Amino acid sequence: MSRTLVGRETAWTFYKNNFQKLVSIYTLESRRLGIAIHSIARSFENESYLEEMNQLFELYPNAGAGVSTRKQAINQVNMNIEWIKTREQNLLNALETISS
Repeated sequence: MSRTLVGRETAWTFYKNNFQKLVSIYTLESRRLGIAIHSIARSFENESYLEEMNQLFELYPNAGAGVSTRKQAINQVNMNIEWIKTREQNLLNALETISS
């Protein structure tokens, strides 16, 4: 579901709005809960998503078994943001050339 833009937004909104409920169902020792954030966030590409993630993790600092996947998710989003910053103009130029 999180592989499309609408699905990604839906999954992220559900995850952050229901985090406490998810913890009560799966517990912090469940790797599935940690893996979920990495799966949802792997295509995040802007600062607003990164900020929302940081806010959620500050609000709920105890990650249990999901500590490493939280870090991986943050790293992935940072890499995505950096990738866009360094390559966006080149991609736009290439598309401009193709469409001309």
